[in-house]
Amino acid sequence: MIELKRNQSSDQTVGQVLRYMGWVAKHLAQSGESVEGLVIAHKADEPIGYAIAAAPNVRLQLYEVSFHLRESTMVGEDIVEKS
Repeated sequence: MIELKRNQSSDQTVGQVLRYMGWVAKHLAQSGESVEGLVIAHKADEPIGYAIAAAPNVRLQLYEVSFHLRESTMVGEDIVEKS
């Protein structure tokens, strides 16, 4: 189960993931299969760290986004990168 958060995450997110994991375990998982959760967020606060520590089947990963802009121009009907 993966939960992607755009902004800061909180310990409520872990509750949400656990609820989804419970549904998957009941309705989709086969007998003996374990369900794991992954929270992906840009930032994380201290409370989510405590919640994650108490939920061994849930992990937290943080992401970074970076953009690089390149100049471009039209050549005929094509857009090309300027050198």
